[in-house]
Amino acid sequence: MSHELEERNGVIEAAFAGQKPWHGLGQMVDEHMTVNEALDAAHLRWKIKLYTLHYSRYPELNPITIPDTKAVIREDTGEYFGTVGQRFTPIQNEDQAAFIEALTGEGNVVECCGALFGGRKTFWTVKCPTELLIGGEDRIEKYLIIANGHDGSLGFTIFWSPIRVVCNNTLRAAIGKSKGEQCLRFKHTNNVHDRIEEARKTLGIAEDYFNQIGEKFESFLTYKINPETFLGYTKKLFGDKEDTRNIVTANYKAERQQGTLWGAYNAVTQYTDHQMRFRGQEGCEEKRFESVLYGPGSKLKREAFKLANTLIN
Repeated sequence: MSHELEERNGVIEAAFAGQKPWHGLGQMVDEHMTVNEALDAAHLRWKIKLYTLHYSRYPELNPITIPDTKAVIREDTGEYFGTVGQRFTPIQNEDQAAFIEALTGEGNVVECCGALFGGRKTFWTVKCPTELLIGGEDRIEKYLIIANGHDGSLGFTIFWSPIRVVCNNTLRAAIGKSKGEQCLRFKHTNNVHDRIEEARKTLGIAEDYFNQIGEKFESFLTYKINPETFLGYTKKLFGDKEDTRNIVTANYKAERQQGTLWGAYNAVTQYTDHQMRFRGQEGCEEKRFESVLYGPGSKLKREAFKLANTLIN
């Protein structure tokens, strides 16, 4: 399945606090977890080990060592994850937990964590105490995302995101939305615990960016529009698709913020997140989920944002 959560002996290696994830898998807990509680709940207390690679052209000959390479093995299962360079240093799951605790302080901060693709990747979602509040009513939550590739395919990555990572789909979406100046990536040749201050500085810059987005949404809220402007907005987004425009118009008329650009933008996001139609019924919710994150729904929301931004500038 596209969520790619790891299942080992009938147990999903993931844990979630709060809202049940869309796939309905993993261990659910009542409250946010400490990093150690998260490691236990998600069954992540396993380690990565590196082994020297050898080859033998003929069985009767002694094996020859392959220089400058190591095999990455999941120690508890013996599963081969990939081949890495000599300088590669595993960032164990417990190392990731210790880094998060050093970065955020002790406490119940972990909302989600888990393993993907057999454990080749891991993710952590840390819920931040602050959030964007648009017009005193509409909440946009902030999450600190930490991701790691044990197979060498992904550096140790940290960034802010409005997306709660619960599986591979949402990890791809969140990483896709992160930008260089708001995202920190460490190679597996670094001691991550020596990079705490760099992480704090970079994440501070990213939080400023988050706040700028909040200011933009506040501008949408204070920008008044008339029916003609709303009609022009939907026509530029949907063209001659009258059925779709009718759905979005109904959303707009039901909006608390009808008469504002924020209300118009939310009418479109309501459509992309809950009302877009897909061929066939099987897997419809998963198709909608993927569309919202990095498919047609995501593209439409970006276009709606850009068009709204041109109206206020």
